[in-house]
Amino acid sequence: MPTAWLPPYEAGLLPYFLLYSTLATLAHALTTYLHPLRSIHAFSGPSAPPKSPLLAHVYGLINLLAASIRLSAAYHIHNAPVYDLAVLSFVFVLALYLSEILVWGTVAVRDGMVPIVASGVGVLWMVGGREWYLGY
Repeated sequence: MPTAWLPPYEAGLLPYFLLYSTLATLAHALTTYLHPLRSIHAFSGPSAPPKSPLLAHVYGLINLLAASIRLSAAYHIHNAPVYDLAVLSFVFVLALYLSEILVWGTVAVRDGMVPIVASGVGVLWMVGGREWYLGY
């Protein structure tokens, strides 16, 4: 039985994926403030910059922005601008980790796999479901 705070089930499973992604992103953002140096462990490739609380806090702020966009999309899945921003939030994460692994060498492949898979699923699901959710 759905509750008042969950997205409408009639909208399919994508809003629930967006809500899950929001919660995971919020949890990581919180970690960047509570345990800043541990939270940026993924940035430990051969060319990684020195870890600092400032770097963690900036990363946490970016996570908060992505989480707010995805939360909005979970509840307003038929709103085209919000939908497009949510797609972009996944595209940017995918581009960030792929470039950090392949171009800059600041993230080890092993450490970048979860964000790459999660953001890749988000991009594919949202691009593939665009017509169903937006009607065009």
